[in-house]
Amino acid sequence: GTRDASLAVLHRDVASGSLLVLAHMPPDRHFPRHRHPGGEEVLVLQGGYEDQFGHFDAGEYAAYAPGSEHRPFVIPGVECWVLARLASPVEFFGWRGALQRLLI
Repeated sequence: GTRDASLAVLHRDVASGSLLVLAHMPPDRHFPRHRHPGGEEVLVLQGGYEDQFGHFDAGEYAAYAPGSEHRPFVIPGVECWVLARLASPVEFFGWRGALQRLLI
C-alpha cells in the first residue's frame, strides 16, 4: 500500500482560497504537523485518527479553529480517508514548511 499521505483537491474557491480535499493516510503513521490559518472541518470516511483534540472514527466530524495546529496519528491497522474543508491552505512545519514557502 501507499506509505505516505496523499490528497486530492476536489474544489478550490479562487475568491476565498478555501479548499475541499479528499485525503488518504496510511495506518499507524503520523500526518505531518501543520497549522490551519483559517480553520478546518473534517469528516472521517474510513478508519480514524487521533490528535491532542480527541479520537475521531469513521462517521465522526471534527472542527479545528483558525490558527490551530496538530499532527494526526492514524489508528493502527486501518487506512484513514477524510473529506476536509480548509478555509485556507495548511502551513507545514520543518523541512516541509521550508519547501512550501519556497514554492509559493
